[in-house]
Amino acid sequence: MQAFSSLSRTKSPCQKRKKLDDRMGLKGLWCLHGGSWDRLQECLHTVDTPLRVSRLWVSDIAASFYAPPPRITTFDNTRGYGDLLFRGPIPIKSICSHHHSPFVGEAYIAYIPQREGRTVGLSNLNRIAKFYSRMPQL
Repeated sequence: MQAFSSLSRTKSPCQKRKKLDDRMGLKGLWCLHGGSWDRLQECLHTVDTPLRVSRLWVSDIAASFYAPPPRITTFDNTRGYGDLLFRGPIPIKSICSHHHSPFVGEAYIAYIPQREGRTVGLSNLNRIAKFYSRMPQL
């Protein structure tokens, strides 16, 4: 679908996850402790925290940055349907790109298909909403 063509994706996102986890891990732990290396050594509960936090980002909070867009199934509009198609509420979870505060909400998607052309299956609208919600945004 054209909507996804403008998204820049890495060619092999799964191969880069380990490298990303390692890079984010040490920096994340340092940030969690206010930049103090002495405090890092005192706190035993944070031994694997950076890795857990980076995995959370890669696999959940910002998963859409590291995964290909969902496959969109279209089919011929043989019945010439041209009325409004509506899907919602679609539960979404996301994170604010400015404060990194999580938020939840509901998405509603509506569109009018071309009478002579192709149309998108309604279940695809859920996948589109969930995909775009899994990245930081305002």
